[in-house]
Amino acid sequence: MTWHLAVRRWRLTTTLLAASLVLMTFVGTSVVPIPSLGQAASWGVPAALVLPALQAAVIASALGGGTHLDAQRGSSVRRTVVMDRWYVLALVIAVVVVESAVGLVGDDPLLASAARNLLAGVGVALLAARVAGPQVAPVAPVLVTLFCGVFGRGLAGPEPWAWLLHEPFAPGALALSVVLFAAGLVRLR
Repeated sequence: MTWHLAVRRWRLTTTLLAASLVLMTFVGTSVVPIPSLGQAASWGVPAALVLPALQAAVIASALGGGTHLDAQRGSSVRRTVVMDRWYVLALVIAVVVVESAVGLVGDDPLLASAARNLLAGVGVALLAARVAGPQVAPVAPVLVTLFCGVFGRGLAGPEPWAWLLHEPFAPGALALSVVLFAAGLVRLR
């Protein structure tokens, strides 16, 4: 287990996730300007809705840290896929619990959206790793976030598929995020 955690760079990963949580707490309500192709003018997205893509990229790059050992996976005695699933689940649960607790204490619903977006971002990263390889996985949640930001804003509000931009407890966005995370966890190799 110690070997597995060392290969997955758990110290660096947890340090970066903790730093992102602190950053999100202080600049979460700041607006990140994003050009919109659905409207004439650009608009802004709160940083708390964008930062989970970076958190998902950190988790995905931690999983990609053992790619030089992928050839040994088939012959290993231990089931590294199971350990990777538990590792991802533990990281995501820890971040979601902290974000939700800070959001409840600070009365900040954006942190609930951040937790939801982290679920979806990690799911996108895990699915991208399965389809396109572990090198693409850290970039995928960032690209999806940019895509949602640029194309997901219509005249009447966020598009239904742009879960990133919806209200914190929007049932469709929450369901999509949970489904993406579950699918990514199941398809983890």
